[in-house]
Amino acid sequence: MTAIAASRPRERSTDKPLSLGAFIHSPAIAIALLGAIVTALGWFVGPMVAKKAQNHEKSLEVRTTLATDMSQSFTMAVGAGQRVASGLIYGPTGDPVKNAAVAQGAYNEGLGHWQVNGGRITAELSARYTDGIVRKWTRYRRAVTRFYRLSALLPAHQRRAFVTDIYRYFKDMKKKEAWARPAIPTNVNWSALEKVKGFRDTLEYRTTYDQLSAAFLSLGDAFVEQVVKLDPHV
Repeated sequence: MTAIAASRPRERSTDKPLSLGAFIHSPAIAIALLGAIVTALGWFVGPMVAKKAQNHEKSLEVRTTLATDMSQSFTMAVGAGQRVASGLIYGPTGDPVKNAAVAQGAYNEGLGHWQVNGGRITAELSARYTDGIVRKWTRYRRAVTRFYRLSALLPAHQRRAFVTDIYRYFKDMKKKEAWARPAIPTNVNWSALEKVKGFRDTLEYRTTYDQLSAAFLSLGDAFVEQVVKLDPHV
């Protein structure tokens, strides 16, 4: 009887497939994953951080430029009006007619510069900030313009109207804006600004105009401080 040879037993592998936990805890795999994560974070976070830094730098540049422009503009306007109001503008000769023409030319030039500069700043504020700060600047700009025009000869009804506008502006700012209160003038001789003839020769007019000039400068500085605290659109 022929013997049937027994088949060789199959070798069973003792190796087990790596589980997910073992796969993750593998040092080589962990290092590779960490490197991939860092790289991915670099792709996404890097540009975000760079953009944020650029926006901050641009915001700082906008605020600094605008603050400087605003300060120079209202300082020049108030100063020009003060020189005209004080009679410090003289012509090259003793001719009163020519002197008056020179003073009128200086007045027109100062007012023109203020209107152009004030309009440019209004446009910049409108593009960078909310409507609230734009409205406040528009009111300040109008009040300074009214005040500037009080340095020149005006009809009586117009002088009274401008004086009333300025008075109400200061009163309203004192009521609504805490940051403006330290700049609001007190004990103002408003009637001194309403004189139509010979007002530049009176001490009351010059004193009152100087007092309000200082108030508008202080208020302008306080306004700039408020703008600098805001974040512009960049």
